[in-house]
Order: sequence, then structure tokens, then C-alpha cells
Amino acid sequence: GRYRRERRMISLRLRLLLGAIVGVLLALTVAAFILVSAFEMHVRKRYVEELDEHVHQLAALVQVDTGGAITLRHELYNEIFQKPLSGLYWQINANDRAVLRSKSLWDDALAVAPIGPGPGMRQVSDISGPRKHPLIAVERLVLLEGLTDRPLRLIVAGETRVVEESRADFTTTAAYLLAT
Repeated sequence: GRYRRERRMISLRLRLLLGAIVGVLLALTVAAFILVSAFEMHVRKRYVEELDEHVHQLAALVQVDTGGAITLRHELYNEIFQKPLSGLYWQINANDRAVLRSKSLWDDALAVAPIGPGPGMRQVSDISGPRKHPLIAVERLVLLEGLTDRPLRLIVAGETRVVEESRADFTTTAAYLLAT
């Protein structure tokens, strides 16, 4: 009888220990998922803010010359816009067509939804870019003096790869930290 009781106690302890281990592993997995998701949302938000800052820079540079043509006072400061297929692009649309675009787009154009943001509003969307790479696009509608009859749609887009690589790095670090 005593041997059986001891065996049952060991079996019960073993089951409790295994249950605790499974519970801890499950809690760590859920915690890692929540942390990685929160981190990805934060990185995407920061990236959208960075792209929006480029839109504001573009808005400050766009002008209408004496002949009515849309031009830039000078190029945007970031050299990545000059490098073909760099992953960071800008475009200015008027009447639903691209009238100016960054050299980084090469011979391509950003395909955006037919309906843009309302005046003063920011629109963020996921689009397909050159070589079908997924992009995050930030758009704003701008009215210029001498061009009030047709608003300009300013678009800056960057590859989602930036967010994905940050998430992958963070996932690796979080997995390592939670495993130790």
C-alpha cells in the first residue's frame, strides 16, 4: 500500500510540474506575441510619421511657375529619393495622373486609390510599388495659389520591408530574452 501511495504522489507531482511548465510556456508565448505585435504597431506608426514628414517637405517645395507648370524649388534633401528603386518614393498627382515623381521611381509611377484624402487630411494605405514590392503610402491634398481649381495629391511611399525587418529583429531578441 505504501509503495502505491508514493507512486501516486510522484505521478501527481510530475503532472503538476508538467502542467506548470506548459502553463509558463503558454504564458511566455502569448506575452511574446503581444510584445511583438505592439512593437510592430509602434514601428509602423513611427515610419508613417517619417513618411508624412517627407510629404510636408514636398509640400513646402512644390510651386507653380509662371507658365503654370508644377515644379519643385529644389530636390528633397534625402538622397534616397535620387537612387533608382531605392525603396523610398514620392509623387505629385494632378487630375488623377502623375505630374512629378522622384528619380527613385525610375520609369514607374505609384498606383494609388482613385479617391485620395480630403483637404487637410492624411491618408495612409498599403500599395504595390516598383517591382511589385509592398509599400506604405502617405498622402495629402494640397491647394496652391494659382492652382486652386485643381488640388495636388502629394504621395510619399516606403517599402514595408523596413517595418518587417525591425519586427524580425525584435522577435529574435524577444525570443532570446524570454527563453533565458
